[in-house]
Amino acid sequence: MLIVSACVACSARAQESTIPDSTLLRSLPKGHTPGRVLTRALLVPGWGQIYNRQYVRAGIYYAGLGFGGFLVYSSNKNYLLYRHAALYAAFRDVDEADRPDQYRDSFAEDYDEVLRDIGADPEESISEEAQITRRASIASNLRSQRNQFRRRRDLNILLTFGIWGLGVIESFVSAHLLHFDVSEDLTFQVVPTPNGTTAYMTITF
Repeated sequence: MLIVSACVACSARAQESTIPDSTLLRSLPKGHTPGRVLTRALLVPGWGQIYNRQYVRAGIYYAGLGFGGFLVYSSNKNYLLYRHAALYAAFRDVDEADRPDQYRDSFAEDYDEVLRDIGADPEESISEEAQITRRASIASNLRSQRNQFRRRRDLNILLTFGIWGLGVIESFVSAHLLHFDVSEDLTFQVVPTPNGTTAYMTITF
């Protein structure tokens, strides 16, 4: 009985002792190794791409880090604004001795700014004639918004660290690939086996 099976094997053959002849590889620094690339990428973001002479990738990497940093800054700014406003709303009518250490009278400005953002009247909200229920409702809303901005900030921090980690991995893998022979070698052979004839197709990268 004739059994024919096709097997596609992708294997990576390391370059012998010399770097393949190309403009990019000839421009690499002397002693360039994946280990040195990894060390540089861990020390300074983007250094791995620059050491690999992949400047376009370094630019994209920095743009991603900059975008992540902007998201962290923006969400943290809003978090602090609503945190200060929530503290002021919660403890402005409490005796000074009972207020937490992080309470500040200067938070009144943040409180007024937040109320203007949500369309409320600061003067009406902080006046002596304002209803207690209205103040409690505003304080509850401020706490809810504060928690949302805090979660958003934490997610943005994780996103930025993820971009940094991907950049480190990308530079390390690219350094390995730079030292590999990436020419295609397609072979096909038929060999006898105890169970019949088997056809092998091998693609070497």
